[in-house]
Amino acid sequence: KEQAVFDSIASSNKLPDGEYKVRDYRVRFTPDYVNGGFSYDTFFGIRGQSVFVFSDYLGDHQIYLITDLVNTIDQSNIQMYYFYNRMRTNLGIGAFHTNNYYIDTYDHLFSDRFYGLQGFVSRPFSKYFRVEATASQIFIDRRYHDYNDLRENYSTGVTAGSISLVQDNIIWGITGPLNGRRSRLDISGAANITGSRDISYYSLDFDYRKYWHIKGLFSAAIRFSGGASWGETPKRYFLGGTTNYIGNVVVDASVYDVENLYFSDVVTPMRGFEYYELSGTRYFLTNFEFRYPFIDYLQMNFPLALGLRYVTGSIFFDLGSTWDDDSMFKGGTSQDGRARLQDIKSAFGFGMRANLGFLLLRYDLAWKTDFGSVVAHPKSYFSLGADF
Repeated sequence: KEQAVFDSIASSNKLPDGEYKVRDYRVRFTPDYVNGGFSYDTFFGIRGQSVFVFSDYLGDHQIYLITDLVNTIDQSNIQMYYFYNRMRTNLGIGAFHTNNYYIDTYDHLFSDRFYGLQGFVSRPFSKYFRVEATASQIFIDRRYHDYNDLRENYSTGVTAGSISLVQDNIIWGITGPLNGRRSRLDISGAANITGSRDISYYSLDFDYRKYWHIKGLFSAAIRFSGGASWGETPKRYFLGGTTNYIGNVVVDASVYDVENLYFSDVVTPMRGFEYYELSGTRYFLTNFEFRYPFIDYLQMNFPLALGLRYVTGSIFFDLGSTWDDDSMFKGGTSQDGRARLQDIKSAFGFGMRANLGFLLLRYDLAWKTDFGSVVAHPKSYFSLGADF
């Protein structure tokens, strides 16, 4: 009777003493993630997007390839990155090219080719604490397309870098962090190396977030963040709105300046205010939130058959400010015998979050206040993504 063989490894891989042969590991890439799609646009023509992620069996090597085909190759967007993760210190290098079209507040059409090289280094000190460093060589070619736009085309090149200390031990819930803390300290800078446009700054930024899991879906969150920038063209910080806001945003013309469009920071959430409403070379922002279960289960049959589970709610208070000159900053004032905020802005409100499985939908309703009065009409936001 033939004996059953349970070992699937061929006998040719065994030595005479019964041990298995030891072979050198060979890097063989296999796809981890592939996604794509295409569309037709009346302005750009045929458009397509594809995302590829490749790695070897041990995850020592990773390749990311992201492409957007827009009419022609020179108008397309592409990002390609390689990460070497075999050692404790992870290394990465990449190249990118984008060609974006904009219409500014004067209804002038212009485009920017934004391309360059990037390098990454990350070294963990522990499971929850690491240091990161990045270096980038960026090139920007701006072209104005309207015949009545008298601005001249130009090109510039900027060398940028940053070093960061990152701590993160959070536990995630269904709509955002549930417990733990996160913090980040960034030192960054940039300098112009080509062209007539001088871009030179250095900055210091800090962000700290703490989460308390009370019970079930009840939790509390607090965030303190701030930053300052110096140099010939200090980096600007824009406060207002929420992340991934759904809707049109009207901004001031200065936002489209190269130094603001590519080298500024947009800090959210600062609810009750418009996107880019507050700006300066210094800022601070504090957020308080109490998060709670709102709807356990909601079933609708008309107009769509839709069921929602675990819709959560939040009560929040945002307090922040931006400024340029420290000597001119005034936190509060007194009017009619009552103390009020002046350069410091604040708002309060409530919101709801629904995890739909494929995306997380947020709704917030906020009222501005200067501690002396409250606006009569609140501002509402629909947005996507997890809570801070």
